[in-house]
Parts: sequence; structure tokens; C-alpha cells
Amino acid sequence: MTKTNLLKYLIIIKNQIMKKILISKENIKDHFINANGNKAEFSFYTDTDSTFVSSLPLIEKRYPDFDETNEQFMIEKTNEIASEIQNHVNVMYDQYAAVFLNTIDHRFQIKQEYVAKSGLWIAKKRYAQWVIFKEGKPTDKLDIKGMDVVRSSFPTDFKKIMKETLWYIVKEKDKTKTSDLIFNFKESIQNSEILNVMKNTGVKEISKYIKGRKTFTGYLKGTPAHVKSSINFNDMLSRLKADAIDIKNGDKIKWAYLRNNPYGFETMALRGYDDPPEIVKFVEEYIDRQKMFESDLQGKLDDFYAAMNWGKLPENNTVNKFFSFGK
Repeated sequence: MTKTNLLKYLIIIKNQIMKKILISKENIKDHFINANGNKAEFSFYTDTDSTFVSSLPLIEKRYPDFDETNEQFMIEKTNEIASEIQNHVNVMYDQYAAVFLNTIDHRFQIKQEYVAKSGLWIAKKRYAQWVIFKEGKPTDKLDIKGMDVVRSSFPTDFKKIMKETLWYIVKEKDKTKTSDLIFNFKESIQNSEILNVMKNTGVKEISKYIKGRKTFTGYLKGTPAHVKSSINFNDMLSRLKADAIDIKNGDKIKWAYLRNNPYGFETMALRGYDDPPEIVKFVEEYIDRQKMFESDLQGKLDDFYAAMNWGKLPENNTVNKFFSFGK
């Protein structure tokens, strides 16, 4: 594995086992022994039924003068290595079943799932891969697991920039270019549609927090932020006497942090449809886009930078460009 968590040319092998067979939840650190009897870290990550293996060490050994930029060659040789591993392991499964389970009729099988050109690992079950070969044909796809990019609750524009940032990283763009991308986005969200930078969630048990409450009288201790946002929407609705329905239990909302405003609200919710124009205008004027970025996106981007040994995301791109040697 390199100094960073960015790995290149990966074989993902799927272990197909009967669903009734219990699999240990503990992760075993798999490794190979090379010709000299030393530990060789080819298998760098294992999941419940998958093993992730780098083909580069074997390709380097077999083809010393190979061209890593020749993608077709790399796919072909990676598939050859995957087939060798697959055949060997399946023979061992046959032997295991015969010797330890006293049967030749079993359902243990391992097979190649896809080839990734590179991948970024943030933590267990949180990673992204640039998949270039799957199901017998070339592809060009970013496969993301366990990150907010794939979560419906995450703001739309934030999902887009996280995905773009991951593409930059797996395509080996340097720190300066990646930071420029993020800072350009940070500037652009000042003009984004408010609904695209607001958090998505459902409201549960709002009735629990408003029982016996009068409008504009604060909140019960422990009221969640998104429920406060919904209460603020309802309070403002009553003040405006607008022809709209209160947010109730089970409703889907979007909510955001606000800057100082005449009502003293720290947050506000919208439905995203049929919202009174006065409340929409209020949110447009006072939404705190900077706080939305810092609370929802900054830490996640810092995780990407930490995985790449880039430190933290710089506070501004002027600093980043000045120290551009830190790639």
C-alpha cells in the first residue's frame, strides 16, 4: 500500500457462500507469502464476502517494462491474475469441503467481480473506486460505498461536489487542483438555489415537542434542530396568516442554519413545495451558507485530505496556491 490510502489496479473478488452459513464478523488481515517467505500485502481489504487485491505487484514482477498508462494491457493482465486466483481458491474450496466437511457437494465459490483502476479508502466500509471493467466489458464508473454522496439526506449540491472531489482524487489530480475545485464550489454556493444546500430529513414526533406550547415561546429542552426548524416554520406561518399547512408528524422537510435575523431563529425549515413566498424569501435572505458548508461538508472533505496525507483543507485557495509544493 502506498503512503496514502489511494490504491491502484484492484481486483475485487466475490465470495459466494450459502446464506445459511454463518460468517465471522471479525476482519482477518489477509496476506500472501512471497517467494522469499516474507509477508506480501497484496490483499489490503476484506469485507463480509469480498476480498480486494492489488494486481500491480504481480504485473511488475511478470512484466518489468510494462506501461501502466496502457489501460487495455492493465485490464487484460489484471483479469488473467484474477482468473488464476479464482481457479486456485476454488480448488482449495473443493479440498476444504472434502477434508473438513466430508462432502464433494458444496456451494463455496469465489469469482472476480470487477477491476478498479484506483480507489480511496477512508475507513472500513467507506471507500470509492474508479471501476474500469465489470461483467465482462469495459466501463467508466465511480463506485461509492458508505459516504454521504449516496445518502438522500445530504444536500444536493454537497453530494455533487463530494463526487467531483472523489473523481479528482481517484484520477490523481494533485492537492492544488483539488483544493481549487472545492474553493470554486464554496464561492459558487453563495448563488445556489437554497433548496440545493438545505438538509433533507423527515420530521417525527413534532407533536411531542409542541404540546401545550404557544407560538414564539422557545423550545422544550432536547428538541432536535430539524424539529426546531419545523416549529419556526409553523410559528412564522401563524404570524403571516398565510394560506398554507403546518408541518406535521411524518412530513418531509429541508432545513438550514440562519444568520442573525429579526425573528431570532437559528434554523428554518421548508417543504420544498407550496411554501409561502414570504418564508422562502426570508430563508433566501438569511440562510447561513458558510455554516452549512462547515457543518455538513468541511469535515468530510477533511477526511479525504487526511486519507491522502494532505493535512486539512486549507482555509482559502490563496494559501493553497502559495504553498503549491505541498501536493
